[in-house]
Amino acid sequence: MIVKKKKILHIIPAFNVGGAERVVWHYARFLDKEKYEIIVASSVEDGCLRPQFESLDINLFVGSRSRQGGRWAVFKSLKKYVEEFKPDLIHSHLFGGDLVAYLLLFFSKRKIKWVSTQHNVEWQTSFLRRFIWKYILRSADKIIAVSDGVGVYCRANFNIKENKIKMIRNGIDLEKCLAVPTECFFQDKALRLAIVGRLEQQKGHIYLFRALSTLKNMDWWRLEIFGDGSLRDKLKIEAKKLGIENRIAWHGNIDDITRFYEWIDVVIQPSLWEGLSLAVMEAMASGRCVVASVPAGEELIKPDETGILVKAGSAVQIADAVRFLFLRKDEGKRMGEKAREYARGNFDIKKNIREIERIYDDLLSKKEYDI
Repeated sequence: MIVKKKKILHIIPAFNVGGAERVVWHYARFLDKEKYEIIVASSVEDGCLRPQFESLDINLFVGSRSRQGGRWAVFKSLKKYVEEFKPDLIHSHLFGGDLVAYLLLFFSKRKIKWVSTQHNVEWQTSFLRRFIWKYILRSADKIIAVSDGVGVYCRANFNIKENKIKMIRNGIDLEKCLAVPTECFFQDKALRLAIVGRLEQQKGHIYLFRALSTLKNMDWWRLEIFGDGSLRDKLKIEAKKLGIENRIAWHGNIDDITRFYEWIDVVIQPSLWEGLSLAVMEAMASGRCVVASVPAGEELIKPDETGILVKAGSAVQIADAVRFLFLRKDEGKRMGEKAREYARGNFDIKKNIREIERIYDDLLSKKEYDI
């Protein structure tokens, strides 16, 4: 007997480089193609990750407000696409994806299940956005929180019923990370530092810069920056003011950070807030020593065993951690080894995929859909 595949539509605001977008790429790659037909749609704009999505055996809808004449034009086009494609379930991500999912369901004549993944702790966003989010998420059939912290936030801010929320930790492509060699790890005289993430306020680059400025007269560190964003120019100006610009390399967006990790000793993630940091997970699985703020690492790192935790916004604690790792490279290497061992047993994306598929199957088995 041939079983009809269920159609799953993932909605993200744009094909940008970000944690939520990378999670969706993993879903499009690993979800069971014998059971599901996968569609991924951008509801606001195109982006540099689109070629990676195009390389997969899935359907794409590329919404672009700049090319189609604004967000409303993108929505109308996506609405028409959805009416023709007839998805069984919509899985949305981030505020832009959630809002469009709500509107699609509101105007739809068909019964479509809705799952929303909450990827972040969003206290920093505006009251109006949180108010709208709270209102629309009442219509979701299931809310997925990517960490305990995000779950606490959702319960407190969105007033979501307990039976609607499910905590499923993010995962990563372990095989790629575990293949990163460690022979050159902490072997050079200089300490090779890296920070990975969007150049936005959330990621806390400025605190790392301030920390390194207190070490600028010590010629034993270099910083590699991976990522791009709206603060790029401001951060370059700040680095120059602090006198550390000549010790920094700016790499922009990188589609595969693991190929650079062979030459990195310490990954620093000083985020002011996070959901569950994929950058920290990938660095740990790659065997690197991680210095992370509490929001970025508290659910991933065991302090002083699999990495170092510092207070968010504390340049002093970041500087102390970097200085310690230069003086005690043996400790950095030990923590990197322990981090990889922990990641091997806890970070596999395939575990996440199995739990996502259980949610899909449970929701889709409860009700027949109009054709």
